[in-house]
Amino acid sequence: MDGAITTAPLGGADTGKHPTDRGKHGTKSSLLTEGHGGPIGLAVDGANCHAMKLVRETIENIVGTRPEPTEEHPQHMGLDKGYD
Repeated sequence: MDGAITTAPLGGADTGKHPTDRGKHGTKSSLLTEGHGGPIGLAVDGANCHAMKLVRETIENIVGTRPEPTEEHPQHMGLDKGYD
């Protein structure tokens, strides 16, 4: 799972290079992928939303059914320090 901020192309003069200005116009997306890199879950919110607040929505938006974990095929999720 990873997040990305996208600035609005027509954001206007309120957006700048400083990180606190990015939340005024733009979006943040949270993307969950399977082991081979294919996308399986996505959530989108305003750029001023912290990535950890999108975790539940991203998981709830998983397309398809998850297989049950087994000893041969355990399931895990790799997150960076920002999700602690």
